[in-house]
Amino acid sequence: MQGKIFFDTNILVYSKLKKQSSGKWEKTQTLIKNEENEVIISTQVLNEFYSVLAKNKISHKTICDCIEEMLLDVELHNLTLATIKKAWDIHERYQFSYYDCLILASALETGCSMIYSEDFSHGQVVDNKLLIQNPFLAEGLNR
Repeated sequence: MQGKIFFDTNILVYSKLKKQSSGKWEKTQTLIKNEENEVIISTQVLNEFYSVLAKNKISHKTICDCIEEMLLDVELHNLTLATIKKAWDIHERYQFSYYDCLILASALETGCSMIYSEDFSHGQVVDNKLLIQNPFLAEGLNR
């Protein structure tokens, strides 16, 4: 393993919503299957994942089965008061939305060197430690 990476909610959602993903399903499948690093997600990501799939009329049982399967392959980071305070700091310095800052704080707390997301500026580095990669850009799948 090369290191730890963080998957934002949108990566996981596109991996399950083939019809609604406009080509992003294929890219997430490649990304997930070829990932050699330890993958980290947070409890926030799990909650957002459940919410988005439920809004897309996926059954409760199917969503829960997806989450149980996902948890076999990822490390789950629990949000703590320290995470929240780190998010406040990130928000103040970078002006991302608060909930996006919670995602970034979780990635930093767990020692991730990269986060896959389409919600941030591709190529930006947070705290001189965390590289943001948008896998849906042409160069996003090349590391």
